[in-house]
Amino acid sequence: MVRASDLGRRISVSKQAAAKTIALLVERGYVAIETDARDARRKKLRVTALGFAAIREGEAVFEDLRERWVRQIGVSRVESLEATLATLVTRLPVEPGVG
Repeated sequence: MVRASDLGRRISVSKQAAAKTIALLVERGYVAIETDARDARRKKLRVTALGFAAIREGEAVFEDLRERWVRQIGVSRVESLEATLATLVTRLPVEPGVG
């Protein structure tokens, strides 16, 4: 399980954006909110069975896309693209306009 505040930091968005995203995921049944046993003020997120199914489906879509790109531009260029994107993602600011 992960706390909502941790998720916001992890995906590099503001607290407000994280809260809206979490509310939508809960509404659609992808995650459930549970109270932290050690601190009732804190809430934890748990991925539901439906959420895990969506993750698996998303992974399959991305793998198909990656295979298509490998056929089109070659494995070394795809690996280079992935490395570049990973570098960009790790440099994103947590709050919009900061960084």
